[in-house]
Amino acid sequence: TPAMTWAVITMPAVMILWSLLRDSGYICVKPPEPSKKPITNFVSQICDNYTIIAYYFQRPAMNEKFAARATKFNDDGIPEAVYKMNSEFFFDWLAPLFVGLYIAFYSPLVLAKELPLGTFLATISVFKEVSSNFED
Repeated sequence: TPAMTWAVITMPAVMILWSLLRDSGYICVKPPEPSKKPITNFVSQICDNYTIIAYYFQRPAMNEKFAARATKFNDDGIPEAVYKMNSEFFFDWLAPLFVGLYIAFYSPLVLAKELPLGTFLATISVFKEVSSNFED
């Protein structure tokens, strides 16, 4: 129906706007991936010098240094995980949001027989289809 052009235009427009804002850094900035190389090098050095470390009773100190570096590595990965979560779930929740709003505002028209049930259900399937196309 021509009355539903707002929804057909609004949903993709919101998706495109989200993508542009997200990638430009207004919503969330994708941080660089943390490097595993410093931890790998540190472990390699510990393994190479294990006899000296054990002889001078430095194993607890090496454990603490490793724990600190591993914690920093894990903390550096948190912003990337937040970025991925924000990106993933936005598109997953957009279709249910539009479907819910559509049902809330247009179901009285169906009950009043001003909007055919088939059109109502077809529009809901269009929301789901448009959202699934943008998820990839």
